[in-house]
Amino acid sequence: MKLGELAIIVRSKNAGIGHVTVDVVFDDARAYAAAKGALDAERIAKAYGVPLERITDYVEFAEGLALKVTFRRERIAGADGLGETDVYGSSQYAPMLELEIGEGDDTSHHA
Repeated sequence: MKLGELAIIVRSKNAGIGHVTVDVVFDDARAYAAAKGALDAERIAKAYGVPLERITDYVEFAEGLALKVTFRRERIAGADGLGETDVYGSSQYAPMLELEIGEGDDTSHHA
């Protein structure tokens, strides 16, 4: 199953002018546990096609059934004008939606 099918919220936003954060929220503990068991900073970096060093935070928040990942932007938000792809960071969640979670997931670090 894909992360986008398991989570009830997958959203991204700026975390300052140089970072984007992605929040992933679940509505039950089993879905949260499955996702947290299959994901880590390395796998997320691979999904985004960025070096692991750009992932600055990966937080598992069990009490809120949520995961949060923050990564450095390639460019500071709004700095390039014509080259800007998403000044608010609001469309940067898409690669997370396609991550496979659970049985048959041969890309997981727990394979």
